[in-house]
Amino acid sequence: MNLSPETRAAMPELVRLRRAIHQHPELGFQEKRTSELILKSLRSSGVEAKRLCGTGVVALVRGGKPGPTLLVRADMDGLPVDEENGISYRSRVPGVMHA
Repeated sequence: MNLSPETRAAMPELVRLRRAIHQHPELGFQEKRTSELILKSLRSSGVEAKRLCGTGVVALVRGGKPGPTLLVRADMDGLPVDEENGISYRSRVPGVMHA
């Protein structure tokens, strides 16, 4: 992959965050831990972020130049399914996983 030095530098923390979220899935509208991890990560990176509707997170990344706005949406809730694989960062929550 042709990644910028900034992206390469951020990769270990992004992988750590993704695995932490994957290990502790929360069902819809119960994502308290997940949303807190995301908020802290965004804010520590200098991104404007706040809670929305209890467990949602909305963030605004400002570019250095004027131009159009891009919206990105992502789900962060787990599903009521048992995780049956053996990966090291598998769900630690019985009956809930990110599938």
